[in-house]
Amino acid sequence: MLDRGDPVVAVELIEGDGPDEFIDFGDRLAAFDYEDVDHGKDSCNILLRNWNLSLLEDRRFARGQKLRVSWGYSGGMAPPRDVVIKKIHGLDLLQIACEGKVTELDQEVKVRAWEQMTVGEIAAEIAFNEQNLDGKFVHIVEPDGITHECINQHYSDARFLAKLARDHGCVFCFNHTGFHFHPRDMAAAPRKVLIYRTDPGRGDIIKLVPDSDFSRSIGKVVIKSRDPNTGEEFEVEASNQDTDRDGLGKAWEVGNPATVSGNLAKRNATAITRYVSGATKDQAKLEAQKRFKLAAQFRFKLTAYCHGDPVHSARNVYELQGAGQYLEGNYYCKRAKHSIKGSYQTELYLIRDSALEAPTIIDPEKSNAAINDQEVVDDSLLRPVVVWEDGPDGQPQQVIQWRDSRGNIVDTPAQP
Repeated sequence: MLDRGDPVVAVELIEGDGPDEFIDFGDRLAAFDYEDVDHGKDSCNILLRNWNLSLLEDRRFARGQKLRVSWGYSGGMAPPRDVVIKKIHGLDLLQIACEGKVTELDQEVKVRAWEQMTVGEIAAEIAFNEQNLDGKFVHIVEPDGITHECINQHYSDARFLAKLARDHGCVFCFNHTGFHFHPRDMAAAPRKVLIYRTDPGRGDIIKLVPDSDFSRSIGKVVIKSRDPNTGEEFEVEASNQDTDRDGLGKAWEVGNPATVSGNLAKRNATAITRYVSGATKDQAKLEAQKRFKLAAQFRFKLTAYCHGDPVHSARNVYELQGAGQYLEGNYYCKRAKHSIKGSYQTELYLIRDSALEAPTIIDPEKSNAAINDQEVVDDSLLRPVVVWEDGPDGQPQQVIQWRDSRGNIVDTPAQP
């Protein structure tokens, strides 16, 4: 059980070969947030009170300075992250904007050609031979195994790898856990269980916000193209039947809108059609499968506002409970944003490739109403409220009432 006291932020100045220095902000720290992402750059913002403007002359906060940040509680802190200061703006409130470790790969634009290599081999060449990383910190999974005749690079390594990963259905990031270039691991075991209740103060989630249309379903992806060798026009499609999908849920097939009957989910499923130039049938089939897999991954999108917990991070799978039989299950965390401004709160951006089929017969004991309307029986969920009432002598006196999270008065022998 995490001991949640006052949140703590630790910032360390990295001096290269010299000794590192911890920075004591004291009362100057107004707010802090760190956003951990599964693809691209992590970001960190430190808001400081600059009432005497002395921070404008503090060389510890210069552009390009490296910091090591951590946050959490005195009983449990997040793993330290290395960041680089990129922007400083403000006056009486000075905002220091930082970027994650991947910014080390974003310093120089390179123009070169990678010939007769797979995308995994390109990522490995940059990680091992150019960055000299230890193998235990490199996580590379070959997405398709196709050897490309030539791939041109005219970006920095960070932007090039991010584009390469996005084009081949992968994610790329470089942070405290290592160098990542691989597809999203949607089938991983859940890291933690998140319990949702509609009453405030119950469960792990303060608020759950849907960010997608739950009625929409991805049925198939159609790719149309012309063979560069024969000039033949063709189309191929990919669906749940022929795509190796390590998904978290079930996908629906697309039916003919003119003839389908019965199942509303099949009638509401959609087909995505795209045109690709200069592709063979095999290449178009791989492209269709990749697009179907990516489109299905974002079928369900939720934002969970949780009580602050430093263990939350991107690339983890969470099990959601208490949101009803239709929504509960495993979700992949695409982004995790930790915010400290007086109190500590974590925002989890969760995605899921599909939902379970809505049950035709709902178990009354597992329905949304049964879960969220149940009586509070745990005394730890009750809170004392001081009210004024007329006493026996007609004079007002203080009386302590015990109330549940809905505000209802509860009779309990545990009086203070």
